[in-house]
Amino acid sequence: NWVKDGGTLIALAGAANFLADSSSGLSSVRKKSNILKELDSYNYNLNQYQAASTTVDSLELWEGKITENSNKQKSTGEKSNIKALEDQDKLGRKLSPQGAILRVNLNQDHWLNFGCGKMVPVLFNTSTVLMTKNPSSTPARLAPEEDLRLGGLLWPEAKARIANGSWATQERMGNGQVILFATQPNFRGYFRGAERLLLNALFYGPGLGANAGVDW
Repeated sequence: NWVKDGGTLIALAGAANFLADSSSGLSSVRKKSNILKELDSYNYNLNQYQAASTTVDSLELWEGKITENSNKQKSTGEKSNIKALEDQDKLGRKLSPQGAILRVNLNQDHWLNFGCGKMVPVLFNTSTVLMTKNPSSTPARLAPEEDLRLGGLLWPEAKARIANGSWATQERMGNGQVILFATQPNFRGYFRGAERLLLNALFYGPGLGANAGVDW
């Protein structure tokens, strides 16, 4: 009720993992391992994001050099082998990074990213990958596979699982909102770029993402 009445709930790392569990009832964001059977609907939102962020070289288009986007997510479909997806996900979780530095791409039109550039480096040390679809938004998204790793050990199986996942999410709930960060934005006070997103959530969130009533 506090959130629906205009509060801003911000959850980091393990707390975000808890809220992304369907049993919490506090967020529409889900953990990837829990929605493998519904992956198509989440990939549809991802494909829309990728299409909106794609730039077209008019010369290459005219000369016929542009090919189908290699980053396009493969549809799982009704006939997919869900057992194979579960096995891949299980292996990816086992090989999850314990401290890799990954690239997060930012939606520069979202208020959560005010004062930031196009990307920030983050410390990724979790097996949880967050997934969003409407009505949740993803102001900060983990980069595609080819751009994801900036430093540290990242196994290919884990990279494939983590790529394009949601790192920071924001969604309205009544007059309030819920903001999730997949990992600690300000780990040891070292990641100043990612820390800026947390500060924006704290200072701008109550005014820009929620409608909190004020008693006079």
